[in-house]
Amino acid sequence: YDAFRAAFVAQTETLRTGDPQDEATDVGPMITEAAAMGAEDLPGIRREAVERFFATHVPAGAGPLRFSLISGGRSNITYRVDGPGGTWVLRRPPLGHVLPTAHDMAREYRVIAALGATDVPVARAIALCEDTSVNDAPFYVMAYVEGVVLDAKLPAGFADTEAERARIGDALIATLAKLHAVDYRALGLADFGRPEGYVERQVRRWAQQCRRWRMRRRHREIGRSAGRSRASCCSSRADRRNTKRGTRSPTRPLRSGASINRSRRP
Repeated sequence: YDAFRAAFVAQTETLRTGDPQDEATDVGPMITEAAAMGAEDLPGIRREAVERFFATHVPAGAGPLRFSLISGGRSNITYRVDGPGGTWVLRRPPLGHVLPTAHDMAREYRVIAALGATDVPVARAIALCEDTSVNDAPFYVMAYVEGVVLDAKLPAGFADTEAERARIGDALIATLAKLHAVDYRALGLADFGRPEGYVERQVRRWAQQCRRWRMRRRHREIGRSAGRSRASCCSSRADRRNTKRGTRSPTRPLRSGASINRSRRP
């Protein structure tokens, strides 16, 4: 406990004086750019379909709704949703290709909903949508909770003293203790996973995902290389044809001592 607390205090001290270079944009640049410009429609949100879902499945969720990006996550994309009836949070998988078994919205929603009946602090789960025709991917809605997110740098005036940062560490440890004390069977999560051999399965899955990622990257590299080879081949053929006709390709300079065949017909 003491070592964990000391490490956390040291980490928050780093956050308090953090290096701006450590800050990173965690989602696609087009989403970040659209959010910065205050665009009405953000990538990853099909406004009309999502508004219909809110009106039907979210209490007081009738539109019009405004979506804004909550940055900071490197995995699933998180949006703040504001409407006449309140404020909510929408979570969905990343845009583009998603690895099998990764970014499972139903699993995430199920855990949050189950923990809502315990003393573990968690946002209230509201609605899950697994119909991909609504927003091109599964998503879920949960309550919006005001608070300070500890990111690359602490906000000015927040936890300025070592004692305040120590209380943050204490709260983190207490929350972890509550989480580990939860009887997951009593919450209906007995069939959620297989505790036996969990670490071995995780390492195996991560290794498989890494191999798939490397394979896709290799295929892209081969495709780009093949494209360059075809372009080079076409250029060489054009050079040979031009040389036979007594002309040179504009991209291939005349070698020293070479001359153009001037006897060709006009």
